Amino acid sequence: MITPLHYLILLTGLALSKTSGETAFLQGDFHIAGLFQIYTDDQCSQEVDEMSVRNFEAVKWAIRKLNDANYVPGLKLGLEGFPTCNVHGRALEHATRIMNRKFGDSKDTSSTPIIGLIGPEYSHEAMDTSSYISSLGKNNFILQTLFSATASALSDGTKYQNILRVIPEDSKQSSVIVSLMENLSWNYIGVVYENNSYGIGNYEELKKLTKTKKICVALQSSISVKNGLVSTDEITTTVESLIYHSIKESKILGVVIFASTKTAESILKVAHKIKEDTDFQLGMIFSEGSSDVGITTLSRFPIAKGSFFSSPPWLQFDGFKTHWLDVLTNKTAFTEEVASNPWLKLVLKKFISCDVQDASCSMPDREEIIVEHNVFEGYAILAIALQAQILKDLQKVSCGTNSELCQEFNNTLSEKAYTLVDKGRETQVNVNSMPIDSGLSMNIHFDDLVEATIIGNVPEYEVYHFRNCIRKSNDVCLEKVGDYNNSSLTLNKEKLRDYTRNADGLAWPDIIRAQCDPGKLCRSCLDKNLPNEILFKKGDLYVAAVVPVYNKDTADPLKCGNIREANGWEVVEGIRFAVETVNKKNGIFRNYFGSKQLGYVILNSCNQPLHIQSILLKLFKEGIQLSDGSHVSDIRNKTLGFVAAYGSSVSVATASVLQEFKFPQISYASTAAVLSDRTTYKYFLRTCTPDDKQALAMLNIVKTLNSSYIQIMYSEGTYGEGGRNAIVNAAKESKICVANEIKVKENDCKRIRDDLLKTPYATIILLFLKSHVINDVLEELHKTIEQWSYIFIGSEAFGTRKDIITERPKLEGTISLSLQMKPLTGISEFETYLYDRLVTRDSDINPWTREYFEKRNGCYMSGSFNKMFDSQCSDIAEQFNNKDYKPEIWTSFAINAVFSLLQGSNKAFEELCGTQSSSLCKQYRDDPSAVYNWIKNQRMVIDDNGVPSNVFNDNGDGNIGYKIYQVQKSLSDTSQLTYEQIGRFTLEENGYSIHNNLIKDPHKALPSKCPNPVECQKCSNQISIQTKAPSASGNGDNSIMTIILGALLGLSIIALIVTVVLFKVFRRCNLETTDNLYLDPNFTNVHGHSDTDDSGYSANAGQGEHEQSPRMQMHRRHNQIIHDNIAYHANN
Repeated sequence: MITPLHYLILLTGLALSKTSGETAFLQGDFHIAGLFQIYTDDQCSQEVDEMSVRNFEAVKWAIRKLNDANYVPGLKLGLEGFPTCNVHGRALEHATRIMNRKFGDSKDTSSTPIIGLIGPEYSHEAMDTSSYISSLGKNNFILQTLFSATASALSDGTKYQNILRVIPEDSKQSSVIVSLMENLSWNYIGVVYENNSYGIGNYEELKKLTKTKKICVALQSSISVKNGLVSTDEITTTVESLIYHSIKESKILGVVIFASTKTAESILKVAHKIKEDTDFQLGMIFSEGSSDVGITTLSRFPIAKGSFFSSPPWLQFDGFKTHWLDVLTNKTAFTEEVASNPWLKLVLKKFISCDVQDASCSMPDREEIIVEHNVFEGYAILAIALQAQILKDLQKVSCGTNSELCQEFNNTLSEKAYTLVDKGRETQVNVNSMPIDSGLSMNIHFDDLVEATIIGNVPEYEVYHFRNCIRKSNDVCLEKVGDYNNSSLTLNKEKLRDYTRNADGLAWPDIIRAQCDPGKLCRSCLDKNLPNEILFKKGDLYVAAVVPVYNKDTADPLKCGNIREANGWEVVEGIRFAVETVNKKNGIFRNYFGSKQLGYVILNSCNQPLHIQSILLKLFKEGIQLSDGSHVSDIRNKTLGFVAAYGSSVSVATASVLQEFKFPQISYASTAAVLSDRTTYKYFLRTCTPDDKQALAMLNIVKTLNSSYIQIMYSEGTYGEGGRNAIVNAAKESKICVANEIKVKENDCKRIRDDLLKTPYATIILLFLKSHVINDVLEELHKTIEQWSYIFIGSEAFGTRKDIITERPKLEGTISLSLQMKPLTGISEFETYLYDRLVTRDSDINPWTREYFEKRNGCYMSGSFNKMFDSQCSDIAEQFNNKDYKPEIWTSFAINAVFSLLQGSNKAFEELCGTQSSSLCKQYRDDPSAVYNWIKNQRMVIDDNGVPSNVFNDNGDGNIGYKIYQVQKSLSDTSQLTYEQIGRFTLEENGYSIHNNLIKDPHKALPSKCPNPVECQKCSNQISIQTKAPSASGNGDNSIMTIILGALLGLSIIALIVTVVLFKVFRRCNLETTDNLYLDPNFTNVHGHSDTDDSGYSANAGQGEHEQSPRMQMHRRHNQIIHDNIAYHANN
């Protein structure tokens, strides 16, 4: 039945047929129509495209070979060729004429049905024609096979319903080009593309892939194409924008070009002309659209030497190569073939100037014919071979063993040619078994898809390199240098040559590298979203973690500052290491979680409580949007628990979210005492010890130093403020006076010196500073205090960090605490892991590695977009191959947190879900208390005594004591400072011990005592203040009167006491006394440890015989303060 739409097609076909151009014709029982460019001018009459003519001739040759072999029994295939000239709409015009034939135009001179279509050659043409044919309805389809149209969009079988494609589509090509750039160390590039479906599609795919590989497209430029032609002025502007990009940012040394042969030739011509007047370097990678540009053309432009061409595998059919040479050199063969391919005459004119019909006109010799590289002719042969195989299979089904063209088969082709589309998607083609002289062991199948799957002795893709020939160095060749298979490019770097700086060619590794120039900041390429990246590895179950890879932005609680130089990146790697260790399924981890693999989700908190809360809520609600555009959902229901967080305030914020979702949480560094409250933080555990224990240790050290007068310097936030509170509370019990409290805000250290000097005689300063704040504080004090007379006692955040004491000699004498976790020292598995990661860092997924090492080492890494540092980083991996390397203190705590989480959750998983469960069951997610208890009861070797012990105490807090160190001059090099262990503070009763003989006072800062009776009285008052709970009142009627009388009496007593005290103070203000507690403290330690023992350890080191008296020290400090203030204000 002919519909109104079909009438419109018939009428349109009649109109178009009057203007149809020259066609080619090979008679058969049924015909295949072919759409080929043939001409490069929009008049379809002047300049012939030799490669396109070859493609048509290859199809015709293959049809003849198949017909001669009676490949489809009883069927002789014919061919009709139509030139499109790459003119917009011309392919669609021909498609309309072809469909007009199908609907039986009685005025059409040909009665032979067209049952299939090959081509057209360009993607935009294929989209136009297939969209049109698909719109006619399934019963009116004709099978269309594509051999050179590679746009990824054509893979959409719901839109382009009648096509099968035998050539790899462009997403594969983009992967190859990105892999090639990675191999060449290109990461700062330009992209030039035609402004059509082929160019735009390839650019968009490349842009998506380069983003995941940290390759920056610093410049992109589209080129308008009209009827296959481009504007020279537009090409010139594009090339100049590449060459002179250094004015804007940095030189672009590499460009990727998605263009047809004609456009590629125009780019080379313009670049060559500019090169004559301007010296520049430019490496080029051309897409397969330019792969048939030809050696002859490339040879005309020296700038093309060294360029690369990505290409589908070159399928060479030796029989056709011989045929092509015969046609152009043998007059008899030419005469026979030109009858069915009239365009051969135009090709021959390139080699001879006489009329071939003239008997005196000689054909060219074979040596004169250069058979250029043409990747598409092999796929054109595959395209017709596919159609022939479909017909062969259909003939067998329709006719059985009958070797003739049976009626059923004939009727199907005449009336139901649309069935060939579905049949094709079920067809398998064994190319080697077909009579087309392939020599290729190759099979093709479609599995109900548009795209062919090719299996055989050919790679998925290839890379060619235009260079001096390897065998004939005086000639130039397109040498194959790379094979792409299974998402990996194997590049033969020994064959690579760079001619941009040397006409003879430089060999690898001295070839051009498209990167940001040294001394340049390529700002457009900096990843502003890097702090928000999520480090993700897919798994069956997940370990989630929160780590402060970046510092906070002090101006905005939802933003991040600079990357941290300590306790960030390495903690991330420690967590990854622990997960990967379990994934190996060795030793005790052999049966963990059955056959399931663990993934991880590592979030950057930036040490911002609000920031991490927003990230967590988004994670649970939306899943993860990866940098390659893919999405991972349902993370929440696959997560075993959280290793979180570092800072106490962040752990508090994290816990408030995780508790709502019933996740167990293990912190590796949050020591604030408030986190011990299990009524508030139900599912919280930590591998570190809370600060109230540390405060006791610090105050024991103060008393050992025969001192009782201190200052506290603490960070703003839960950690610092919690430590300050713990010290203040314990100090009252220990009768130690807190003379001054200095609160430190991040990035605000200017007033710290003045605050410290408010109580200059309190020479012992207890530090409860966040690890990333310590350096800034001590740098400021070291710089502004000239005469140093202080002893710092640092919390575990100070630990034994070398970076804190390096080149700061005034810190000699500082005492610090370090949790006595089993150390990761020597060539441990973790260090080997780090070394291997960094050796292969280009393929690693940690997005923060480059920025971390650049900031930490003050240098730029290869491929960096910030090359404002003075020098390039040396081998960053080598430091982890050194037995003296000491990982950061919190790394081991994070590793143990992961192991504890996985050991406990594995037991919970076995008990609640069963080892055969394919996922995290509902019982696990709904019973967090049971999971919590399994985790809490884990035992491991957690300290350096080598004996397994409980990781957590009954409350879920860390179960580790402290080592006590003092910063002293190294015995081997007195110009260097080092940490010497002088004692311990364990969590057992009477666990404090210190070796007083090892303690040194290089700045004569001890003892630290109240300086005068007024200050001492303040201290007495501070200690005597005791907060008592009010007693219950028995009689309400008498309570008011009782209170009034009590108040009056109290005021009278206070007045009397003040009078007496003031009298005594003024009387004794100039007299030195030894009776006051603060002028001569003599305490025992809090744990009740004896003053001395046989081991030489003492809880209270005495004053050395050469030490000055307190009065003498006060005068010295007074003079020193005056000197420091004069010097400070003179410099500021």
